[in-house]
Amino acid sequence: GRPGDQGDPGIPGLRGPPGNDAKQWTPGKCPGISTVEGESICCGVSRSGWADYSSNGATMAINTEKCKFTGPVRYFTGMHGGGNQYIQSGLSSIYNQGEKSFRIYFDAQRETMRGWVANARRYKIEWCGVGKSKGPKVPSVCCGNTDPNNWHYYTWGQSYIDLDATACEMKGTPVWNFGITGYKQIGPQKIQGSSAIYGSYGAQHNRQRMYLTYPRGAGVHYNTIRANQPNTITPHYCLFGSPFPDGNALVSNGYLQKEDYPCQGARLVTQYKTVASNTGSVCCGTTDFQWSPISNGATKTVDTTKCKFTDKTAPVVYMTSLAGNGNHWQSTGATALVESSASQFRMNIEFIPGGSLTEQYAEKYEWKIQWCGIGERT
Repeated sequence: GRPGDQGDPGIPGLRGPPGNDAKQWTPGKCPGISTVEGESICCGVSRSGWADYSSNGATMAINTEKCKFTGPVRYFTGMHGGGNQYIQSGLSSIYNQGEKSFRIYFDAQRETMRGWVANARRYKIEWCGVGKSKGPKVPSVCCGNTDPNNWHYYTWGQSYIDLDATACEMKGTPVWNFGITGYKQIGPQKIQGSSAIYGSYGAQHNRQRMYLTYPRGAGVHYNTIRANQPNTITPHYCLFGSPFPDGNALVSNGYLQKEDYPCQGARLVTQYKTVASNTGSVCCGTTDFQWSPISNGATKTVDTTKCKFTDKTAPVVYMTSLAGNGNHWQSTGATALVESSASQFRMNIEFIPGGSLTEQYAEKYEWKIQWCGIGERT
């Protein structure tokens, strides 16, 4: 007869003794990234376990027990998947956040959406939590901006850009966080897509694609959002994961100081994909829920001077989310900043097209901005 199938691999053998010339080091020289406030950062990717919500949306609770948070937590989120995630709203609106979980609701504005559709498209939430913790910390963080001259035409009213983070030198499948800054004359809250990315997750772990769709009748073309335009849009990103070689190996062999990336420092990358700094810091906060009025929405300027950031080496990258007690899943603008600097940033929010939002409504439901800045400090 024919030969049988190959059997399963056996169990690994015992580890041998180190060689005579092997260098030994004590693990833990680089315990993971902490904020300047002493909080831990723990990240992950959800499963695709969406359930129906409302007549045109879906919801999912994301388990974060592995992080072992021990107090209040700020969560930051985005979505990747198999199609149309850029036209969903609510992807960075956080509900029921606690030490062990939080919940996401999203609204499909231009198509019929049910839980099984989201699952079939493999919609997953990439998330990071920031808080006091007894659990694992993410090893390293690397952030940067993308050159706005790289926007391309996709179809009428839509553009795309490739986010290239190869300078971060991450291995495996790092967790991404992303957003945009700009579109100042019209308002970035009117754009959809800043909380969603596309790419071959894993195979292209250092490259992803972002699609944006603009409001109808805005007269926007991909050329009008490139550099040096009144409505320039600059995408930004942060990757959380482990570079190769990792910080422990580099520090132990004398190639790196503990204060540097990929040990305790954050890497900052320019829009031209060059390394600007390996000694960045992470500084976070949560605002109150007082807003100011704008046409059809609300706005808030967030003071970040406590962080003592400087933008002489590279711009500060801010990751943001919107927390509250209700209905913010149907808002837009949570990851789209009007403008930002080393000392502050400004966010506008609106309801999805067709809705009307006032600052009193945002205050009634205690909508507040959660943020972390990643940059060099003075």
